[in-house]
Amino acid sequence: MDTASFVLSIVGVVVSAAGVLIALFIAQRQGKQSGVQQQVLIEVSVLTRDNARVLVELRDRTIASDPSIDEGPDAEPGADLPANIDSLIAELKAHNAKLDFERLKWRKKTTIPPTRGNYGWFVYSDTDGERWFVHSGRTTSARPAVPMERIEAWERKTLGFSPADIRLDYRIGTGKGSHAWFIETYDGRSFKLSKGGAGVSGVTVTQVDTD
Repeated sequence: MDTASFVLSIVGVVVSAAGVLIALFIAQRQGKQSGVQQQVLIEVSVLTRDNARVLVELRDRTIASDPSIDEGPDAEPGADLPANIDSLIAELKAHNAKLDFERLKWRKKTTIPPTRGNYGWFVYSDTDGERWFVHSGRTTSARPAVPMERIEAWERKTLGFSPADIRLDYRIGTGKGSHAWFIETYDGRSFKLSKGGAGVSGVTVTQVDTD
């Protein structure tokens, strides 16, 4: 992705985000949950999800455009551990990742079909705790990833899938609270992974449209 395209994509995300805030403000000013308001909230939800998807796709494209992606031991498809664990752990700590750094479990991000490349690593320490994605190339970056607890629920309820099938994962909402996560697979399917809610316990897995 060239610089101009990247900037235009970011501008588009910012404009969409502003639209989300305006729509939410309008919806909240309504006194009743009318049919029109319900439609506004649905459109806001879709727009919010689209923004999250665009941001994670931009991050992945930035990694894919890194000239060092095919270099070093991390580029080997069968790599079991990152070559520069110390710098990745330092980045996780800088982001205040809540992990047990003495019991970290690593999984290399791969592609389908498998290709050589340093696409980054997923890391977690507890099945019911946080899970993160980290990458080291021209720069080192870290972001939260869909928690292992939700991935395991997804595997149980959609037999035949594994984490290696996930192309994208992103979260709707930030800050405190149990926000929904979405995963999109290499075969084009998309799933919503939510937790809790009114009268609901555990993780709920729902296949959703990607359009």
